[in-house]
Parts: sequence; structure tokens; C-alpha cells
Amino acid sequence: MHDRIIEFYFSYLASCHPSEDILLVPPSISFWLTNCPDPESLKDFTEPFKLPDKKLIIFVVSNNDDVTMAEGGTHWSLLAYERSTNTFVHHDSMAGSNSLHAKRLWKALLGFIDSSGSDSDDRYLEYSATPQQRNGYDCGL
Repeated sequence: MHDRIIEFYFSYLASCHPSEDILLVPPSISFWLTNCPDPESLKDFTEPFKLPDKKLIIFVVSNNDDVTMAEGGTHWSLLAYERSTNTFVHHDSMAGSNSLHAKRLWKALLGFIDSSGSDSDDRYLEYSATPQQRNGYDCGL
């Protein structure tokens, strides 16, 4: 159910504050990008989002590893891409518990967003000092 709440809120934000420069990627799309079995097919899949044209792109990162279970997972975080610095920043309210999932998404996206054409290089993935949640249910999204 959390994926639907996040998707609703992203839609709400996009309708209240429309922008050609900012893209809020729904959880289901982020999940597919992270877990797509054929990375070559992602080029056609991502084309309608015009990723290279966006200044800021926000992705939802879920710890769901089961591709057969829609809307699974127990923790959500954000992976933000800022074009001006060509940097991905991971914001996780549980001390990096989603870092593996964020890195998988980051690696899947490099060829579609990073205009420098660099290989997988950690200098483009940063981990933010995000405020931490004090319980097991208030993901800092």
C-alpha cells in the first residue's frame, strides 16, 4: 500500500507544481528500472520520460527483492539525480539500509542519464546525511 501512497503524492506534487525540469518517478517505474532482466530494453522504456532533459529526477528506492510481488518491501528511500553536478544522491532515513538497492538502480540508470559516458564509478553516487527515523514505520520519504 505504501507504493500507492507515494505514487499519489508524487502525482499531487506534479499537478500542483508542474515543471519541465523536474521528474518524480513513481515507485513502480523505479522498481522496474532496478530489476529489469534485460538492461538493453530500458532504452526504449525510458525514452518517454526524457531523462536527459531533466535537471532534477527523484526516484523511489524500495527494498523489495521479489519481482513477483507487486508493492512489496518494508522500507523506502529516495535517489535524486542533479544534472548540474551530474550526481546521484541517496537519501535514506535508516542509516543506509537501502544502499544496495539504490546502487542497483543507480547502475541501471547510468547509461540513460549520465551524459559523460563514464563507467560505474562511485564518485557519481553520494550518500546524504539524511535525518534518521526513530521507529520502523516512518520512512523518511
